[in-house]
Amino acid sequence: MATVRYCCEQFLMKQGSSLKLGTIATYQSCFRVHLFSAFSERLVEDITLGEWIEFFDDKSKVSRVTSGTILKQLKTVLNWSVRRQLISTVDVLQLRVSDIGSTSTVGSRVLTVIECGKIWRELDKTRATRTITNSIKACMMTGARVSELLKSRRDDFDLDSMVWTVPVVNSKTNLPIRRPISPAFLELLQEQWALHRSDWTFPAPNDFKKPVGIASVNKLVRELKPRVDIPDWRLHDFRRTISTRLSELGVLPHVTEKMLGHVLGGVMAVYNKHDWLDEQALAYNMWTERLLLAAKGDRTVTFLEKRA
Repeated sequence: MATVRYCCEQFLMKQGSSLKLGTIATYQSCFRVHLFSAFSERLVEDITLGEWIEFFDDKSKVSRVTSGTILKQLKTVLNWSVRRQLISTVDVLQLRVSDIGSTSTVGSRVLTVIECGKIWRELDKTRATRTITNSIKACMMTGARVSELLKSRRDDFDLDSMVWTVPVVNSKTNLPIRRPISPAFLELLQEQWALHRSDWTFPAPNDFKKPVGIASVNKLVRELKPRVDIPDWRLHDFRRTISTRLSELGVLPHVTEKMLGHVLGGVMAVYNKHDWLDEQALAYNMWTERLLLAAKGDRTVTFLEKRA
């Protein structure tokens, strides 16, 4: 007899050594954010299928892909728990991703700098809360995961060394992520800090004691799409865009990988713990210079890119 949290913890403890680092981090992040607090201390066998469907329907209101991902990881854990005789078989294992959400797809969308400029200008026109528009601009500037930005606190930004450190608790890789703070990003941060007296960089508009939610940010993205007349795009595309455009400008892959907060592969992942902060800083300056020119409507930036 076990709770959802107990099953998750046992799975990580017993299976962790056989999983890749990135896979472990993905499970840990999903468990911590979505499953550890699910159904409190109730036993897995006591949770009805109807309650699970309601749980996943609530997740689908924010993201059907996220809901589907949670179900896949939950089923992995519970099937393992059944085989280990921690629990008996349960009805939630009958659910399919298509019942409550959708599967994720590998994105291929790479925006042009001109398209990023159009989105930026539309953000300046909208009546949305400044914090929400700035969070989207920060995604464009940094290539960081939106969750890393929304969960960031003032203390994560060291203005003496001009380095932003994403703590382990907010890191998908389960490792701290260090990025230099570009002058353009610093200006945005200072605007945010001047707007609100909060520990959070991007506090919720109606409660400065907690960060703004991803649902609010995604809602604004949905509202912007028909206004900018750009083929379908999403927040995650900014990460692919910054990596691709900087690669075209000669920035080396290990630098863009660090900017994205990825774990390097192979021997480098084991022995090389360098963050290439100086190289990242140069790359960020190159990117934000072009981004801000495009935001002003300067179309001369087109010769600096190739359409992907």
